[in-house]
Amino acid sequence: LKVEPKQSPVKITEWPKGVTVDERESVEFSATVTGLPIPKVKWIVNGETIESSRDNYTVSESNGRHTLKIISVEK
Repeated sequence: LKVEPKQSPVKITEWPKGVTVDERESVEFSATVTGLPIPKVKWIVNGETIESSRDNYTVSESNGRHTLKIISVEK
């Protein structure tokens, strides 16, 4: 018996929405992504991949919903 893992294509079911905020305010962006194997999501700001270890950002994931929070927006 050979069992093949189930696969399904990546699907973005919720896209991040554009927002306008003032400098030094916080803002959150979320996207919901499905697929098998479970897709990996990267947040990119000004050409740089954002890691959750950076002081001004937090990156999280729960049940396919990926969130980027910018603690203090800068120009």
